[in-house]
Amino acid sequence: MSQQSKSDLLATITVLIKLIEMKDPYTEGHSEKVSMWSEIVARNLGLNKKEQEEIKLAARLHDIGKISIPDRILNKPGRLNKEEYAEVKKHPGLGADILSNIDRLKKVSRIIRHHHEWYNGEGYPDGLAGEKIPLGSRIINVVDAYQAMISNRPYRKAFPKEKAIAELKRGAGTQFDPEIVRVFIEILNEKRGKDQLPEGLEVRQKQTKEVSVKECNLLQTLMDSIPDCIYFKDDKNRFVRVNRARAKLSKTTPENMIGKTDFDFFSEEEAKKAFEDDRQIMQSGKPIIGKLERITDAEGKEHWFSVIKVPWCDEQGKVIGVVGISRDITEQKKIEKLIGRYAEEVKRAKENAEKNSKNLARTIKELKLANEKLKQTQSQLLQQEKMASIGQLAAGVAHEINNPTGFVSSNLGTMGEYVEDLMKVFEKYDKLYDFCKKLEDERIASLLREIEDAKESIDLDFILEDFNKVIEESKEGMQRIKKIVQNLKDFSHPGEEKLTYVDVNKAIESTLSIVWNELKYKAEVIKEYGEIPEIKGYPQQLNQVFMNMLINAAQAIKEKGRIRIKTYAEDKNIFIEISDTGVGMSEEVMSHIFEPFFTTKEVGRGTGLGLSMSYGIIKKHNGEIKVKSKIGEGTTFTVKLPLGDEDTQI
Repeated sequence: MSQQSKSDLLATITVLIKLIEMKDPYTEGHSEKVSMWSEIVARNLGLNKKEQEEIKLAARLHDIGKISIPDRILNKPGRLNKEEYAEVKKHPGLGADILSNIDRLKKVSRIIRHHHEWYNGEGYPDGLAGEKIPLGSRIINVVDAYQAMISNRPYRKAFPKEKAIAELKRGAGTQFDPEIVRVFIEILNEKRGKDQLPEGLEVRQKQTKEVSVKECNLLQTLMDSIPDCIYFKDDKNRFVRVNRARAKLSKTTPENMIGKTDFDFFSEEEAKKAFEDDRQIMQSGKPIIGKLERITDAEGKEHWFSVIKVPWCDEQGKVIGVVGISRDITEQKKIEKLIGRYAEEVKRAKENAEKNSKNLARTIKELKLANEKLKQTQSQLLQQEKMASIGQLAAGVAHEINNPTGFVSSNLGTMGEYVEDLMKVFEKYDKLYDFCKKLEDERIASLLREIEDAKESIDLDFILEDFNKVIEESKEGMQRIKKIVQNLKDFSHPGEEKLTYVDVNKAIESTLSIVWNELKYKAEVIKEYGEIPEIKGYPQQLNQVFMNMLINAAQAIKEKGRIRIKTYAEDKNIFIEISDTGVGMSEEVMSHIFEPFFTTKEVGRGTGLGLSMSYGIIKKHNGEIKVKSKIGEGTTFTVKLPLGDEDTQI
C-alpha cells in the first residue's frame, strides 16, 4: 500500500471516530486515548508488533457501532432506562458486523465484538468468560472502563485517578482480567513502562501514519460496510470518496460520483444548500451537527437525513475539504408525522371530550335549574290555584251574602217607615189618653190604669225613643256589610284574568279590608294615597302582592307598631311604599327573601312563596320590587309599576 493510501485510511478512520464522538460529545477523544493505552498495555504484556497493531486499531474503532445508536439515547442528559440501555448494548455487535466484511479486519472485528464481556461471564453480547474472551478484548475492557470513569458523564462527574484505580481493583476477577488490571495499574503508577509512554496524551498521536493493513481497497471496504451515507469532498466541493450507501441514493456507483458535485445529482435548490453548508464549514473550521436535510433521490422519492459534517484537514491541519455522514431518518420522520397526527387527533378528541363533558355538565346544570324552576312554578301555580279558588269562594260567599243583605237592608228601610207611621198613631193615642183621663167614668179610669201599668212595665217611652236609633244603627251595619262584600268582590275579581285598567289606591283599600283582622290588633295603618292614574295590569294578582306585603308587615311587628302605605306617581311610573316598624332584616336575609321556599317564620306560619310570587307578578307587569331594612328599625318595600299605554304588552 502506498504512503498516500495509508494516510487516507488513517485520516478516514480518524474522521469516522470524530463523527462518532460528535454523536456522543461526552466521549470526545475517548477512542484515541483508549487506543494509545491499549497499545501500551499490549506492549507490556509482550505481544508482537502485529498483535499490538490489531489491538490498537480495535481500540480505535471499538465504539464504531454507536453510529447505529439513535442520538436521543447517546445524548440523553441522565441515566438510561432499561430499554435504552438494551439499545446501547447492541453497539459491540453492530461494530463487529460493520468490519466483518473486511478480510484483514476480521480479528479486529472479533476483538470489538467482545470488549464488553466480563471475566466472570456476566458481560455481553455472548457471555464469554476467562481465557475464552480474546486478549485484545480484555485489554480494551480494562482501559475503556478506566477512561470512562475519569471522564465527565451526563449523570456524574469524573472520578479522581485514585478512585478509578480502586474501582479497577474491586472489579478484578469479576468484570476485569486480574493480570491485565495489575499491569495497567503498574503503568499508571509509572512502576513499569515509564519510558514507553508516547508524547502528548491529550493530542493526537504522531504515529497515525503507521498502518498495519496492506490492500489499497481497505478504506473503501470499510466505508461500504457502514449503512449511513459517508462522503469526502475537496475544497471545490467535488466528491473524493463516497461509500456505497451514498451512491445508492443517487442510483449510481461510488466510482461514478468521484470528481462530481451535488449539482450533478440533486435539484439546484438542494445542491445549493449543501454547497453553502460546505463553504461555511471550510471557512469557519467548525462542524455542523445534527442538521436535518430533505433530499430527493434519483427516483424522485423524498428522504430526510440527519447530517454531521466536519472539516477535512491534511497533516498540517489545513482544511482541504469536508467529510460528512448522513443517516436516513425518513421512516423516523414518517413515524413522527404519524405520531404527530395521532397526537393531534388525540388532542382534538380530548378537547371534544372535554367540550362534550362541559356541555354535558352545563346541560345537567340547566336541567337541574329547569327542574327546580319547574318545581317552583308548580308550587306557585298551586298557590295561585289556591288563591284563585279562595277568590272564587270569596266571590261566591259575597254573592250569597249580598242577596240576604239586600232584602234585610230593604226591610229595615220599610220598617223605619212603619215606625214613623206607628209614632203618628201613638201620638193620637196619647191625646186620646189625656182626654179620657178627664172623664169621670170608673170603667174608663180602670182601663186607663191598666194601660199605664202596661206602658210602665215595657218602658214604652224608651222603646219609642230608641226604636229609630236601633233601626238607624242596623241600617249602618248593613252598609258596612255591603262595603265588605263589595271589597271582597273587588279583591277576588272572579273571572278577571285578562289585562285591564287598575285603580291601585282602590285595590290597596279593598285588600286592607280583607286583611284588616290581621292588622287591627298589631298596627296603626297610616294611609298616604297620592293622586295616581290607573295602570294596565291584572287586578287579582296585584291584590295578592299587596296582601302578602301587608300580612308580612303585620307579622314583622311583635306587639304594637305602625304600617304606612304611600302611593305616588313619578316619571311615568307609580310607586307603592309599604313600611313597617317591625324587627327588620339582615343583609343576608334580604339577599334571599325573593327565593322560593325561603322563610324566616316558624313552621306552619309561612310557605316561603309569598314574596317569591309577588316578585314574579311585579316582573310580569314590567315593574320592580325593592326592599330596604334595618334590624330593629323596620322594613320598607317599594313597588314600581309603569303607567304604560294602549300598546303596552304584559
